[in-house]
Amino acid sequence: MQSRDKSFIEFFTNNTYLIPEYQRPYEWEDSSHISDFWQDLYQQLNDFNESSNYDQKLFLGVVILEEVPKKIDTYQVVDGQQRITTLFILLVAIEQILKKLASIKKEYSKEITTDYFDGYNLINMQSNIRQLISTQDDKGSTSKIHFQAHALIEKLMNYICTEGWDRKFINKKFKSQKNVKKVFDYFEERLNELVGIKYETVTTTVDGKEKKNKKLIDISQISPEKITKLIKALRSIMFITLTVPTREEAYELFERVNARGKELDVGDLLKNHLFSQGATLINDGEEETTSLEEAWREI
Repeated sequence: MQSRDKSFIEFFTNNTYLIPEYQRPYEWEDSSHISDFWQDLYQQLNDFNESSNYDQKLFLGVVILEEVPKKIDTYQVVDGQQRITTLFILLVAIEQILKKLASIKKEYSKEITTDYFDGYNLINMQSNIRQLISTQDDKGSTSKIHFQAHALIEKLMNYICTEGWDRKFINKKFKSQKNVKKVFDYFEERLNELVGIKYETVTTTVDGKEKKNKKLIDISQISPEKITKLIKALRSIMFITLTVPTREEAYELFERVNARGKELDVGDLLKNHLFSQGATLINDGEEETTSLEEAWREI
């Protein structure tokens, strides 16, 4: 087993993370887990404001990974999927707020009379965030997303992680899919508050029918400065990664680990035990593991 300290940038750059089928679905929502995570990040931002000591680190715990044979820089997440999924949703929300700020700068250029937008390359910041979410191939024609989410939310996560995402949420049948939207909405609301984006509802009447629209207000209060400091707070995140070479070791660690997050129930542990026995019997055969995954879904 290999143990390493990894920074946020090192963890996400050029690595791909897969969530195995035996993991529980994404269960964090706009509850204490998310608010605690945001408060930790926001406190780090405030500490930077007060001291300008950017060497201070924000520790987000241990992440246990299993190496994927014959695939360089690709890992299955044994423990840490709730945190990693949440961070990817946050990256998408940050990318969206940067796009919104760039749009505001362009649309309201005549009304912006102060220099609070000057000195911030919003397009460049978008590009930096995008590189953490996905990487383009050598020809620049297709993007490889750095994260394969749990099967129940994989299609949805792939959709919102695309660069041209239309801000629609597909596949909201299961609770874990709804949780993705809840968490994105929570982060978007916090980010709007952070940079000072405020709206008021304006009602207009067209052909006798009322129509409600959101209108941007207090433009002079909007500043990209806070988002740059938030990104610095993100860059200060540190993980301890434990990497194991085999699936059997991964299953064993999964049962033993006590990481911060939602406790496992009996079903999660039973599922992991069955998969671990299957892995031992079939000697890591991918086809048979897939059959186990399909059978578990039916249960």
